[in-house]
Amino acid sequence: MRSWRSWAPSPRKCSRTQPALRLGPASVRANESASKRRSGCGRAGNAVLRATLTECALGAVRTRASQFHRYHDKIKARIGHKRATLATAHKLLRVIYAILRDDHAYRAPNVNYESLFVRPDASRWLRMLSKYNYLDEARAAA
Repeated sequence: MRSWRSWAPSPRKCSRTQPALRLGPASVRANESASKRRSGCGRAGNAVLRATLTECALGAVRTRASQFHRYHDKIKARIGHKRATLATAHKLLRVIYAILRDDHAYRAPNVNYESLFVRPDASRWLRMLSKYNYLDEARAAA
């Protein structure tokens, strides 16, 4: 029988050694596979922020035309759905940080904003310009 020190997380790496010790040998089977051992301690950081970013990432993944959907699908095949969602949440956090750091609005890559906002309204704008004779004045000046 192995000592508990061989499978328990190190106190230097994780401050939560008591829950791991209470689990007993069951944690050996849960955290060891194919001669690879995973630590029993959770990730450091704000749990509320992580949960909020994960929910936001899941919402961003559901938007089919977004960069986050493509990113999530690309890495989901390699690392699985849950870890891909956390990776997408991390990417979302990096994007949010860049927006706040540079103080500019978010512009998604591969999106033509001109076609989204100008083309649907162009005919109405031309109609209003001709209604108030601005279009005729502009043609005469040119």
